Amino acid sequence: MTSIYVNRQRSIEADPQARKALETLFRRMLKFGADSAPGLERVPGATDSRARLVALDGGYSALVFVLEVSPASSAAVIAGIWPAVIAREKARTLVLQLNPVNGLPELEQAASPEAAIERRAEMQRMMRSNAERCSEHFAPLSEEEQSEPGNAPELTDKSEASDDADAQWRAATERVMVEAAAKGDPIDEALGEWIGSRTQSGEVTAVFVTFEQMRAFEQGQQDQNVDGFEGIHGRFPPMDVERRIGLPRELFARAWDARTQSAFDAVVDSCENEWQRLVLTRMLVQPTVDDVLAEFSLEIQVVPSDPEPTAEQWDSYERDVEATRDRWDAGQFVDEPEVPEPPYLVELSLPASDAEIIASFEHPTARLQFQRSRS
Repeated sequence: MTSIYVNRQRSIEADPQARKALETLFRRMLKFGADSAPGLERVPGATDSRARLVALDGGYSALVFVLEVSPASSAAVIAGIWPAVIAREKARTLVLQLNPVNGLPELEQAASPEAAIERRAEMQRMMRSNAERCSEHFAPLSEEEQSEPGNAPELTDKSEASDDADAQWRAATERVMVEAAAKGDPIDEALGEWIGSRTQSGEVTAVFVTFEQMRAFEQGQQDQNVDGFEGIHGRFPPMDVERRIGLPRELFARAWDARTQSAFDAVVDSCENEWQRLVLTRMLVQPTVDDVLAEFSLEIQVVPSDPEPTAEQWDSYERDVEATRDRWDAGQFVDEPEVPEPPYLVELSLPASDAEIIASFEHPTARLQFQRSRS
């Protein structure tokens, strides 16, 4: 049995010739199977070994990923149709995998298999470090821990703390005034305001901004937003967008910097995946990361139905049982080994199996990108 999934590609929807070529490809695969349709060509040096090219009429080529569901069943994921030269270049670098944060199927650029694995590992490391910081921040201390040196709450004289902060602020502003005077541009405090901040090391810093500079900045903002476009700049914590939503850092950075509707639309159009286009577009409306997660169900995973433990898992279990019995006979008390069970969640830090990728196509947001066209 063959299942065919098609990545939504706007260029195909707008090109009658490309749509006709796609229908021809469907008929080939339904007749001969996803992995043996005439014209399927392996791509030497491809980052994803499942990538295949199919030459079509009109100078087009289709990029297809062939997945094995079982020995008797396969699936084809048509990533897109492009002019032959562009399709071959994409076939060398595109990888079909699950997003390492939200578990959605996606196409990503990677120069090598190692680069694809490293990107996944990097995002997983950030997620773990974020979770560890949150757990450390909110975890309550036991009475014994509270009594340990350094954990007991400190009693600070508020007036002394306030005096110390005032002294640091005076020192910071005086330092800036001395530096400005040395440059021959003394500061007139009647012409502006001081803006202060504190660095991660605790140092207080000060900057003097004139009213003229403020007006120039405000005018520049108005000039950039002449079309009434507000964008997403400053509205979402960048680290949350990467660690919780799963948008690539470089993509979100470009969307963050877009100050006009046309610039933002250009970023959206550059997205390789439909879910990224949809999320960025809705971020113009949604107020928080939690709202985006809820709208697109990004905290829900779809796993293969009725997954079974692998033969390797059963072999390992039987070896553990035998070793446990030997230790019992020797008078050692050890717990029984756990019976292998189907996984409840996909381990996103690892490359997903073909079965896990196919199951993920049933996610409600994935359906907006990968359409199951035939089966």
